[in-house]
Amino acid sequence: MTIINESSLSSTRKTEINREIKAWLVRRDLKQTDLGEGIGLTQTGISKRLSGRVPFTVEELLLVADYLEITLGELLGESVLNKKGPRPAMQDEGEECALRDSNPEPTD
Repeated sequence: MTIINESSLSSTRKTEINREIKAWLVRRDLKQTDLGEGIGLTQTGISKRLSGRVPFTVEELLLVADYLEITLGELLGESVLNKKGPRPAMQDEGEECALRDSNPEPTD
């Protein structure tokens, strides 16, 4: 039994998050160095995160939103917040396993 890999999905979401952060920097007329100083990272650290080489942690995203004086929801944008990922599917010899009923009847 193997779990289907969803790494491309997470990569897409990371790219969208980075794009939103870059857009907020432009809206606020800020540079990467300004953001880095504001959240305790170097310009190189910010650059690595915005280019996708290093992912932002949840804590860093909260710091970024706080520094920009916006909510985390505003920082991430509607496209990221409203996107639903596919349900994880499991495979066993080429066939998908049946999903369990979320409200099964009790058995005696």
